[in-house]
Amino acid sequence: MAFWSVFFGACILALGGGGSGELKIIPILLLLLATLMYAISTTTVKSRLHEVPATIMSAFVFSFVLLLPSLVVLVLSGFFRDFEMNQGTLRGLGFVAMLSVFGTGLAMMMNYKLLSISTPLFASTVTLLMPIVAIIWGILDGEKLTEVQTIGAIIILAGLIFLRSKPKS
Repeated sequence: MAFWSVFFGACILALGGGGSGELKIIPILLLLLATLMYAISTTTVKSRLHEVPATIMSAFVFSFVLLLPSLVVLVLSGFFRDFEMNQGTLRGLGFVAMLSVFGTGLAMMMNYKLLSISTPLFASTVTLLMPIVAIIWGILDGEKLTEVQTIGAIIILAGLIFLRSKPKS
């Protein structure tokens, strides 16, 4: 039941973006696949890599796992060919670097630390805060949040909270 509420909420979000109004199933399926991969990663780290310190784990993931795919994407997109050295592009690269280090890197390290001292279920519960923070950043940046997007987000968060709640015995 909770899975379907998350799927239904993702469909509402896909429709409520102010675009053409057509449902694109591939991005929704990719989102669900990413969620499955996150669950596999979390349980694997807890069961097999619990003795590795959080700083080492996040440094490895950040340096090796993310670096190669990032370089491939930059090369294939023509970034190095089309890059212009000016104040605007350097400022943009600085913001991307800050976001990657402080947003992704620090969050990854805290997530691995939380995994080392708690259960995978509790550690994944903390990730419920990420969409809320992303929405706040978007609003601060001037993006508009529609009523349909709000309803979709509430359905997804309610489904995730329901999935994580303990059944009463």
